[in-house]
Amino acid sequence: MKPESRDDKMLVLTGKGVSPGLASGTAFVYRDILQRGTELHEVDDIQAHDEQDRIRKAVDDVRQGLAIDAQHIEARLSKASADIFRAQEAMLCSSSVVEELKKTLEAERINAEEVVKIVFRRLARRFRGMDNQIHRERGDDIDDLSRRLLLRSMRFSSSLILPGHG
Repeated sequence: MKPESRDDKMLVLTGKGVSPGLASGTAFVYRDILQRGTELHEVDDIQAHDEQDRIRKAVDDVRQGLAIDAQHIEARLSKASADIFRAQEAMLCSSSVVEELKKTLEAERINAEEVVKIVFRRLARRFRGMDNQIHRERGDDIDDLSRRLLLRSMRFSSSLILPGHG
């Protein structure tokens, strides 16, 4: 198997089957968005306002998505399963989380994705450091929220240029 590295940072592995019954094809290596490097850039006052708007839109979009997911999960599975999504929605509605996002953006003057990573890593670390096992497990929920917010904030980026398209 030979790895091919391209400018768009995607690693494509190509190879041939080594025994009968095995298929050959293209493999894609997935890296968790929390582990990928995003482009860190500093922002000025005007850009900080735009980044705050991107964060707000992402939070609103994720909240709505979580509410819809909770309804679908409750209808198909159970209220207990849906409550996981409701708890995540409640975390996003928390004024302390919203305020922490805003304060971090104002203090660090960096792009929205990096603000989300910083705030949610800090929050996940706090939960994972708690004595109660149930609270420690909430760290995974916080990581899930962070993933959703990162994906949404990228969607709302006016400067996002996809590799090969710019």
